[in-house]
Amino acid sequence: MKYTPKLPILEKIAALFKVQANDLLQYDLSRLDKSRDILPMYTQLVPERQQHVYEVVAQELQQQRDAAKAVELPLEILNIAGVASAGTGEELVDERDQINYRGQLPKLDFAIKINGDSMEPRFHDQQVALVKKAFEAENGQIVIAYVDGCSYIKQFEQTERTCRLISLNRKYAPIEVQDNPSFQIKGIVVGTLSN
Repeated sequence: MKYTPKLPILEKIAALFKVQANDLLQYDLSRLDKSRDILPMYTQLVPERQQHVYEVVAQELQQQRDAAKAVELPLEILNIAGVASAGTGEELVDERDQINYRGQLPKLDFAIKINGDSMEPRFHDQQVALVKKAFEAENGQIVIAYVDGCSYIKQFEQTERTCRLISLNRKYAPIEVQDNPSFQIKGIVVGTLSN
């Protein structure tokens, strides 16, 4: 049976032989040191800040994965169907636009421009959201929704007692839609356009 010593033991062995621990393994242990330091710092955070760290790490990982898949494609035109508020509401207007993009897009039914900062850090002001038509959503999905004549981009949350639209930016209060007859989901956000 092969035995692999734990890092503290390996460091003692390296000190005994007056070499670096990574020389014994022919492996860069500096990354291990950082990963070993992250968990204790994370566990000291309050749950709300832990959630924020998780969201940022998940976003960075997704961007890294997306970048690895990137392929250079010819310049194309994307039609933008309107604007959704990442804030306190965007009045519905028939504001159509076009934007040039280069790259591959996920399957989508329409694109919509984001106004505001309520969905930071994941979505940004003036970014273009790519949307698949849907009239229902699962908890946690980012949706384009209409409420009281305004369009929003928000995270959908439904429990036994409530249904609401959540901003990722904690500066903004949730929008309760449980008993609002004007509330409609128009689509699920499947990506964003990055030029």
